[in-house]
This record gives sequence, structure tokens and C-alpha cells, in this order.
Amino acid sequence: MVTRFLKRIFLAIILVSMFLAGCGPASDVTEEAPTAVGGVSEETACDYKGDLVISTYGGTSEEFSRNYVVPSYNEICPDVTVVYDVGGMSARLTKLIAQKDNPEVNLFHSTPEAFYQALNEGLLVEIDQSNIPEMANIPDWAKPEPQYGAGVNSYAYSLGYDPEFFGDDPPTSWLDLWRSEVQGKVILPAIGHSMMTDFIIAAAETHGGSMNDVMPGINAIAELKPVSQTFFYTDWIPIWESGDAVMVVDFDIYINRYKDEQGGNIEFVIPEEGAFGLIGHWSVVKGTEGKLKFAAETYINLLLTKEVQADNPEGSYIAPVRPDITLSEKWDELLATYGSSLDQVRWTDPKFKADNRAEWTELMNQIVAPAWGE
Repeated sequence: MVTRFLKRIFLAIILVSMFLAGCGPASDVTEEAPTAVGGVSEETACDYKGDLVISTYGGTSEEFSRNYVVPSYNEICPDVTVVYDVGGMSARLTKLIAQKDNPEVNLFHSTPEAFYQALNEGLLVEIDQSNIPEMANIPDWAKPEPQYGAGVNSYAYSLGYDPEFFGDDPPTSWLDLWRSEVQGKVILPAIGHSMMTDFIIAAAETHGGSMNDVMPGINAIAELKPVSQTFFYTDWIPIWESGDAVMVVDFDIYINRYKDEQGGNIEFVIPEEGAFGLIGHWSVVKGTEGKLKFAAETYINLLLTKEVQADNPEGSYIAPVRPDITLSEKWDELLATYGSSLDQVRWTDPKFKADNRAEWTELMNQIVAPAWGE
């Protein structure tokens, strides 16, 4: 009896040892799939050690990366330190061009127009799309040139207004910027603003011109009397709170964040002609190679995962680009490029705008700037 019991114990010990050593019978062992983080398995996790330098906007963009992206990213790439090169779009593009022969940046976060400018300058490298499988889950409008990266979030450029000032007659059109009662109380984008090209298109189309004939728009903008021209919403908030402004041209993310978080007396509206959509595009800078390039592509892939996409509104008031993300009713109301209002947003050709920006900027400086300075 005892002998039989000891034999059973001995046999059990042998089987357990075989199982732990991975040598047990196939019928008794089930192999688990590699644990995946951000769509990248541990088997393919990057082993690059060093810095990944990201050229991005400051403020909410950097905060979102630090709080919502990097913790998960470092599970995939534990030895990579994300370093931020922050600044305005124009300044960062200029810096990237100056560093063309010896780039210090690996990832470029930009508008689609700036992306095309960088592409034309030969600053970017083609991605390996197999390292960014989540690109298959985003719409075509978020991938202007799929071989060079993708847009990971979206927002809209439109109008904000003071509801108390307008009462029962709120603005409903881009033309409302030309109302006589708001002259001297309008905040407009600075001439070098990333969305000035779209503002020119809006002005042209509502004054008898078009994308291919912007002079009517240029002349119409010169007729406006702005109280200020700004690049970032923190520049116009003090003016708004002083009561010196009642209309502003800016992104939904800034107008709604100011209203929702700071209790600003402001409403966002999409005009009947439509708002202008914009994606936050990510591309890899030429000179980023080997394991570092894989680490860069892994970062873009993580930005496109359902988990990070769903965090975009909470982290930055920006809409996800994936159509399979379900957000609360609050975000459906606040995000112009998500849900019920997405079909009211238009996506103008970024390559066309990149090709024409220099000429249009010169016209703005020659015609509009002197008029605004009077």
C-alpha cells in the first residue's frame, strides 16, 4: 500500500518536472500567445536602448504623451527614453529643415500641410507598415500618404462666439465675421498660423472666389478689424475674459476646453459652409534607422490602438480617428470631428495648401498686414 502510494508520488513529481521544463506531453501543455501591449507582442518588442526624440507641440500634446502614451510604450520599449522637442508648427519645421544633414529628431508630429512640406524637403523616410498594423483600422482621410505615416487624432477649425453678446442671433456662417457690430472685437489667426490657408479659403469661397482664386478672400480679410491675431488659445483667453472680444477663429479643442474646464463664456459653432478638419499627423524623420526606427514606428502604432484612441478626449479634448471608438454623449457634443458632426467637417487638400502657402503668405503680408495695422 505504502509502496504504491510512493510510486504515485514519484510519478507525479516526474510529470510536474517535465511540465515545468516544457517537456510534458503535447496533450497536457497549452502554449500561451505572447502577451501583447499596444498591438506589439513581447516577442517583437523593441530592444533599442537610448532616446527617441519627438518633435511635437507643447501643452496638451506633450502632456498627453507623458500621461497616456509613454507608460504603455515603455512596457514595449523599456530601455527607450522619450525626449520632447516642443514648439509651434512653423518653428519646428524650420528647425527640422536646418538639421536636414544631421537630424536630431526621430518623430515629427505635424499638420498634414507641414507634413507635405517636410516630405518635399526630403526630410522623411518611408515607414515599414508591418510595424504599424493598427493603420489598417483608420479611415483614408487620416492617411494622406500611408507610406509616410498617419494621422492619429483629429479636430476642427471653426468659430467661437459670446452667447450673451449675440443673444437670439448667433453666428451661423463664416460671413458673420464681417458683421459691422463685431469689428474691433474679433480674434483672428496670425498670418503664420497653421490654419491661415483654410481661413483664406473660407474667406475666398464666401466672397465670390475659390481655392484657385483666393484674391477675393485676401481682400475681404483685409476689411476685417481684428482686436488681435494669435497663434495659441492661451493668447486670446485674457482678451476674451476682458470683454474685448466676442468672436474668435480657432479649433474646437481649445474653445471647448476653455468652456468646459474654465467655465469660459463661449460657444463653438460649425458654420453652414462647414468647419475645416485637421489631423495630427506622425511621420518618421530620415536618418532614423534600424532598431531606433522600429522604436519610432512602435510609438505610432501605439497611438492608433483602441486604448490610446479612446483616451484622446479625456487627455486632450481631441477626437480619435478610429471609427470603432465609442465615446460618451458629452464627447459627441464637444468633438466636432466625431459622431454626429463629423459630416459637417471638410478636409481640404494639404498638398495643395503646402504648394500655395508661400504665395498666399506674401499676399497677406502685402495686402492684409498693412490694413490690419491702420
